[in-house]
Amino acid sequence: MASEARARICSTAVRLFNEHGYDSVSLRQIAAAAGTTIGNLTYHFARKDDLLQAILSDLHGNFSGRFRTDLHGQDLASGIVELVLLNEENERLYPFYFKNISEIVRQSETLRQKGFDFAAELFHYYTHSLQTLWDDGWIRQDFKRESTSVLAYSIVQMESGWIEANAPYSNEQLPRINVSIAVCHLLAAHMAPVHLADFRAICTDRGIDI
Repeated sequence: MASEARARICSTAVRLFNEHGYDSVSLRQIAAAAGTTIGNLTYHFARKDDLLQAILSDLHGNFSGRFRTDLHGQDLASGIVELVLLNEENERLYPFYFKNISEIVRQSETLRQKGFDFAAELFHYYTHSLQTLWDDGWIRQDFKRESTSVLAYSIVQMESGWIEANAPYSNEQLPRINVSIAVCHLLAAHMAPVHLADFRAICTDRGIDI
């Protein structure tokens, strides 16, 4: 099956990229490790760039399916936390990308644009969600509604570069704080007092201690 061969090539590429780095792995190495020929691999992916685009499309697709705009209150707060945890899981599954995201996207204008498009989609989702929480009384009313976009921007920035090679997370002189913990602390600081305990419970139920 062509779809099975394509999926096997992608999963093999991710494993090799994680083990050796994106720049150090060739298409021939991927083909050999996937148990196929270079001709069959290039039938599916003419260039290494095309292969990486397919991998990132799958990664981004996992997120897009969670962009629920019909939720409110506790369900919405839970959805945001779940999305943050999904990002953290992707960091574990695709460390080659998240650790070197700036360098990788500089190599391809297409990848750069796709990254920009996804970041914009994520920003708009978080902005809409935080504004909805503000409207629902979950976010402090002394925090301006329009300022929720700044919170959204901050979360997107944190999720995009948290484990990059030159980020504080990679500095052995600093404590390793997961992005989920950092984002939940950020949001907790803006929660309305009446819902703070509820939000803490959402985080605790998912193993995030704040």
